[in-house]
Amino acid sequence: MSTNKRLKILIVTDFLPYPMTSGGKICLFNFIDYLRKYHDFTLFFPSNSHEIESEKEGMNQMWGNVELINVDLRNSDNNSSRFFTRLIGFIKRKIDVISNNLNQRGENTMNLNFSIPFAPKEKKYIIELKSLFEVKDFDIIQVQLTQNLNLINILPKKPVKIFEQFESQYDVFKGFIKNSNLSVDYSNYITGNSELLENLYINKFDAVFTLNEKDSDYFKLNLTHPKIYTSPFGVLDKDIIEQPKLEFNPKKIIFSGNEFHPPNYDALSWYLAEIHAPISRRHSIKLHVTGMWSKITQNRLKKIVPDIVFEGYVDDYSKFLQDSIVVVPIRLGGGGLRTKILYAMANGAPVVTTSVGAFGIEGEHNKHFCVADTNTDFISAIDDFIMSPTKKKEIISNAHALILDKYNQTQTSERRQRQYLELYQHKNDNEK
Repeated sequence: MSTNKRLKILIVTDFLPYPMTSGGKICLFNFIDYLRKYHDFTLFFPSNSHEIESEKEGMNQMWGNVELINVDLRNSDNNSSRFFTRLIGFIKRKIDVISNNLNQRGENTMNLNFSIPFAPKEKKYIIELKSLFEVKDFDIIQVQLTQNLNLINILPKKPVKIFEQFESQYDVFKGFIKNSNLSVDYSNYITGNSELLENLYINKFDAVFTLNEKDSDYFKLNLTHPKIYTSPFGVLDKDIIEQPKLEFNPKKIIFSGNEFHPPNYDALSWYLAEIHAPISRRHSIKLHVTGMWSKITQNRLKKIVPDIVFEGYVDDYSKFLQDSIVVVPIRLGGGGLRTKILYAMANGAPVVTTSVGAFGIEGEHNKHFCVADTNTDFISAIDDFIMSPTKKKEIISNAHALILDKYNQTQTSERRQRQYLELYQHKNDNEK
């Protein structure tokens, strides 16, 4: 296998990975930041913000050798983001009814339109993407995110075509339905429909990158064409603390995530409604939420826990994690990046997570983190971290060692580098 081939790689995504305000952005940044010394990357993404030019300028100052192409959709008449806004709004309404804490009216059935996350892209977006293919050749085209799967139908034939799986839409639906009152038959219809469509699209790619072995095993059983690779996300080397602090009294509890991702909204709602109150009473400790949350939602959630602190985007997240406990009460979804857990483990913050939240991480309950799937178990696990210094010390030490062994930027990026070269070589060999 040739190791000196500098590949031309196009990443089709939905965001610029700067500033790093979400797990998806952090993941994309970490891989490209390392691999751009080997390959020539082009990022193609839509934009709806007036701030995009300043963000691109900041990105160019860090990455002078990465081409950034954005499609300005601010004046688009057919903005598919409306679809996802409606989806998120619907899920929020269902969550509010289930938790019985937010006074909004829910629906009794799920609108079928919400279960098909493959709305057509804007005309301008498609035209500009096709124009890019006419003026530039690529060795690899890598498509991120479920909502972009239908682009496979317009990608050129010659390049290696990779789908990078972050989190399947049907897994989110399954988790949502599990915590709702929808009928079993109708629930199976909704999730089965979404699963079938996702897999039909994915099967047209040459390869799939997953974040963990469990997702890879699923695809190996359910897909016939693509090569399946496990390509986990790694914490930036500079963000891994050299030696974690093992003895401290936790000063805050941290929940990280953006409101626009439905599993985060459900997780925070559940935590506030059923978990935080006894912890706060016993230990006088506050919950700090990082990420982007609207003022309307903040005010709504403060009615449940008045002293909740919304931090917004935190510049130095590694420093912010010090002397803290991280909670990951995720109930919806199956795959996902697990950025919250990995960064906490890399920086000496003990983690309490659901089994869904820890899905795919090669760690063990009560060794690298604590897994709790009920409110009582979650409360007990947080109590243990506050009251049991020995347990906290052992878990912090084990978690940090796991990051150094399996989830650092250098190791995970070199693994993907080998996968890129293997796929390119395989494609070339088949065409000879």
